Amino acid sequence: MIREVSEETGLIVIPGSVKEYGVVLRKEKGKIEDLFIQENFYYFCDVEEEVSCQKFDDYEAEEEFVLEWVDPRDAIEANLSDDRKNKAPDAERQRHMLEREANVLKLLIAEEKIH
Repeated sequence: MIREVSEETGLIVIPGSVKEYGVVLRKEKGKIEDLFIQENFYYFCDVEEEVSCQKFDDYEAEEEFVLEWVDPRDAIEANLSDDRKNKAPDAERQRHMLEREANVLKLLIAEEKIH
């Protein structure tokens, strides 16, 4: 998780601050194999103030990923918007992913873990 956060956001996680939040298990019919199974882990952590360089995979660089701070409610709205869900070539799979992330954010808000 620490490496992934650094690569994709440029943020440096303070290792002693990492706390597990939960996991979401995703199972669906696979494209290559009969069953696609994915575990999505969620954590809380603190980061250093300084931001370093992002290190993207090719597809991430092509998508021009950028670090952007957003209000969780705005992220929920964006993830559930029809525009967002229908843009992807694999729209159905993307829809499930975006709904999952929106639901986790809703849960965090309801539990008052984020504002």
